[in-house]
Amino acid sequence: MSDLDRVISKLLDPISLPTFLEAYWEKQPLHVQRQAPDHYAGLFGLEEVEQYLFTVKPRGNELRLVARGRPDIVFHEYEEAPPRVVFEAFREGYTLNLNGVHRRWPPVHALVEAVQRRLRCYANGNAYVTGPASQGFDTHHDGHDVFVLQTRGRKRWRLYAVREELPLEGRATSPEDSGWGEPVREIELSAGDLLYLPRGVPHSATTDDCCSVHLSIGIRPLLMESVLSELIRTVVREHAHWRRAVAPAGTRAARHAPSLQSLVARLSEDLGALGPLEPLLESLEEKLLRPEEAVGVGPGGYLHSLERLEALDLDSELECRPGHASVLTRRGEEVVLTFIGGSLVAPAFCEPALRYALEQSRFRVGGLPESLTGEARVTLCRRLVREGLLRLVDGAAQPLESDFREPGTWLEGHAPQ
Repeated sequence: MSDLDRVISKLLDPISLPTFLEAYWEKQPLHVQRQAPDHYAGLFGLEEVEQYLFTVKPRGNELRLVARGRPDIVFHEYEEAPPRVVFEAFREGYTLNLNGVHRRWPPVHALVEAVQRRLRCYANGNAYVTGPASQGFDTHHDGHDVFVLQTRGRKRWRLYAVREELPLEGRATSPEDSGWGEPVREIELSAGDLLYLPRGVPHSATTDDCCSVHLSIGIRPLLMESVLSELIRTVVREHAHWRRAVAPAGTRAARHAPSLQSLVARLSEDLGALGPLEPLLESLEEKLLRPEEAVGVGPGGYLHSLERLEALDLDSELECRPGHASVLTRRGEEVVLTFIGGSLVAPAFCEPALRYALEQSRFRVGGLPESLTGEARVTLCRRLVREGLLRLVDGAAQPLESDFREPGTWLEGHAPQ
């Protein structure tokens, strides 16, 4: 089992990924009760929130303070949020909404990246910190799926009847005059629990007598709507007849347009001439998965690895650096590895080795697939180290950032950026 698979297994435990996709994905909520308060230890609990505020120093576009029925407290986009102001608002009943935690906190980034790569979606991580007897948001639904990881305390969730199945992002969430009605399900999340909500499920959440911290992993998969839109755009670019105006039949007559049946027939013919769909899907997935903002080349051994780069050989042991955030795409006779700050183009025969290197968080250079010669394996790994995607393992093996099997594993050996 790869390290990415271990992360997903730990996230869904005891539900397997195939069972989740078959029974719950885009279909119904899932509540996993674990009675294991330390399940997410070291990921992003109350202590990590304080570290985040004082070391990362989130700015106005990364933090907002919300309370149901009260105006939001916002900061200027580039203004640091003073911890004193944040704590004062928290004492007054405001919820701390930390947006894009995955961009600045390597442990959360490792989890988000695993979700992104295994579910082939764009994912992001936000954190919500709520004091006792408080509620941050009114009842609403989201236009994306979400995993809720309760990392500290308890929170009671109320789920309501779905008004629109799988709404698109940006759709209004206001109910009709009759309101949301009575909840169809009430769930108490305790530390270590997981809640999955398909997009479109209306919900609200409140605390009782304790402080709550939960991490929300937003999931935005490649939708058929995007595939259809791109197919239409491709056909329009390639055929001039789709770029013509709907011609008027006369100065006083209605516009003359072909019948719907003839339009469908011609469109079907043009779509069929495009050939296999896989290249288009790969292109769309690359755009979807390409990180716009990410944690970047994080701390932990980059300069030390550069110093030892010339000594790298087949016996050297390497590991993925935290937050490497890469996307590998096949383009004809080449593969393109897109990563934070650049890209790498290689012959197609390098694809198995690249995939192996990116999916095995720790490996020996000589253990790469034998589709490459020994010299080629060393050359490829040196390039990946220079780009900051891999680092040389120094000394005894350390717990992997991408697995939260033991308390504290997520942060061991790493500092926030």
